[in-house]
Amino acid sequence: MPSNDREIWVSIVSGNTHPPELNYLTYAIYSFEKYEWYDQIERDRGTSPTPDEINGWIAQITETRIRAWRESSARTFDRAARAYMKDYLVQERQAAINDRVIASVQTSLDRFSVNLRDGLAELRRAGSFRNQLLIGFVIAILSPIILGVVILAIQAADLWPTPAGVTHLFQPRQPGSPATGAGTVQHP
Repeated sequence: MPSNDREIWVSIVSGNTHPPELNYLTYAIYSFEKYEWYDQIERDRGTSPTPDEINGWIAQITETRIRAWRESSARTFDRAARAYMKDYLVQERQAAINDRVIASVQTSLDRFSVNLRDGLAELRRAGSFRNQLLIGFVIAILSPIILGVVILAIQAADLWPTPAGVTHLFQPRQPGSPATGAGTVQHP
């Protein structure tokens, strides 16, 4: 167990891997408690504690108490660092969110760009002069042919007999009737 301020410092810094800042804060907490005790003695008795009383108080400090000071210093350092870095952390967090959003939008734009490029290439192929010329020729050649066939079909319909007009061909002929099949059929 330590018996003076130097031995307290050695107890705080020896055998740990904590950053120096935490060791300094731990020692500051020790100093604060020591001087609170010192002030309490002065208020209670009206006189300062003797060096032996101070060394006796120091001798009562255990490793558990030093560990508690170290944990308190870590919490204090954490709160102070967060308060000091608050604006910076908010900016960095927002920048990270913005970067994620920008990356997501960029990925979407890249996909859209590829799809748009492919679509435009397809439109160019479909709308090329050669394709348009081919379609124009096919329409120019086929349209009159189809129109002619329709007109011929209409004219042929006037020449062709209708189903009502050919029924006389399937009626039985009677003796003495003309060869065209005109006349009435009589049954015995």
